[in-house]
Amino acid sequence: MKFSYFLFFLGSLVLATTDIYVSVSQDSIFVGDKTQLTVTAKNTTIESVEFPELDVDNENITLSLLSKNTNSMKLSLQFWKEGEHKFPSIKLNITHTDSSSEVYLTDVIEFKISQRAEGRDETLRESKLNKTLRLPFTIWQVFLISLVLIMIILINLIFSKKYHLNKELFTIQNMNILSKALNKLDSINLPNEMTNRELEKFYISLCMNIKEYLEDTFFFNATKMTTDEILTHLEINNIPHDELKILLNEADLCKFAKKQYGITKLLEVKKAAKSVLTELDKENFNLA
Repeated sequence: MKFSYFLFFLGSLVLATTDIYVSVSQDSIFVGDKTQLTVTAKNTTIESVEFPELDVDNENITLSLLSKNTNSMKLSLQFWKEGEHKFPSIKLNITHTDSSSEVYLTDVIEFKISQRAEGRDETLRESKLNKTLRLPFTIWQVFLISLVLIMIILINLIFSKKYHLNKELFTIQNMNILSKALNKLDSINLPNEMTNRELEKFYISLCMNIKEYLEDTFFFNATKMTTDEILTHLEINNIPHDELKILLNEADLCKFAKKQYGITKLLEVKKAAKSVLTELDKENFNLA
């Protein structure tokens, strides 16, 4: 019999145990940010919970009640100074259905408050209606952004003008190089006699003029290169050279294979050379 009473008494104690839950939405926040603290008492025998009246607004913290019912309470907290803040215990007076009562104290809760950018705390503090107000930009930030944009526009205009000026100078320089090369081609005299030596001298002058133009325009040592080396260089650099290849190969046949050409052919060669240089000049302008 005594053992039965003991079991009944032990069961009553277990059933009468009250669980107190305290939850915080955020415990690491910025100065002026809101966070919520909820206290809940859970037990089937609870008739009511008496929560303390909490309404604080001072230089350190603003605390207000959001909601409350028979077994829970929700608070809103805002901190106005950075650092570690310890929120004190909350006293709960609990009344059970059997008319018994008990007192509970919640644990101390620690909050870590971080400082915002300079001046933001005072701005938030001035607005009691909405202390979480955050302006996206300050006047100083808008001024700096505007200044940076103006500088970018000015720099772009300067470089754009410089680019067009360089383009014009490049065009003028190329025109001078081409004009010089064409004049040199015109100054090459046709052979008085169609001998191998005279033909060789004609083609050497023609090829040297073309190589000098290539050297001045495309900036490689064409005057020191063979025909194959020149064509390979142009191909590597994606410079069209089909007509030039035909012209240089004809010159090599005359210089080294002693191939004979007539006056009509030589006139065509000079005309072809002018056409080749003109086309190369257009290609150089497109590459610039």
